[in-house]
Amino acid sequence: MPNQEKKERVKQLKKWFEKADSLLVLHYKGLTVSEANELRGILKDYDVELRVLKNTLTRIALSGTSRESLIPFVDGPLAVVFVRGEAAGVARAVREFSRGRSDLFFQGGMIGDMLLSAEQVSSIASLPSKEILVGQAVGQVAGPLSGFVGVCAGPVRKMLAVFTAVAESKEREPAAA
Repeated sequence: MPNQEKKERVKQLKKWFEKADSLLVLHYKGLTVSEANELRGILKDYDVELRVLKNTLTRIALSGTSRESLIPFVDGPLAVVFVRGEAAGVARAVREFSRGRSDLFFQGGMIGDMLLSAEQVSSIASLPSKEILVGQAVGQVAGPLSGFVGVCAGPVRKMLAVFTAVAESKEREPAAA
């Protein structure tokens, strides 16, 4: 590529890195074009872009930015998933796709400004989805609350039963003249 084209490419890479909320850096040696397209198809459900990048241009684009700490992960055949939104679901989808494939694995990543090792990205991928976590949290809060409501409602229920019994007994008694 001529020098001007490389400069434009670096500018574009910087924009991608700046726009992304999270980044997942993948090693993809040996991944065929059809497998890469299959992965792109899986990731289409998420707000992401999967890009195969050149190492040298990527290092240049990252230099001097808030994402500079990713440079050590830029090694070997490189693909970056640029994530806008929740990264855990994307990491989970990539992990599921990579099962049984030794040629595709996480090299690292970044969520916000926090640098993640490959192990940390894998840990995030093993988390349940956001919806499941919210449901579990609501269940943890609702359980004790429903017990508390039951305890508070018990005396009221008993008093209501007493009033009902008194009302029924008054109805059964003959009216006094």
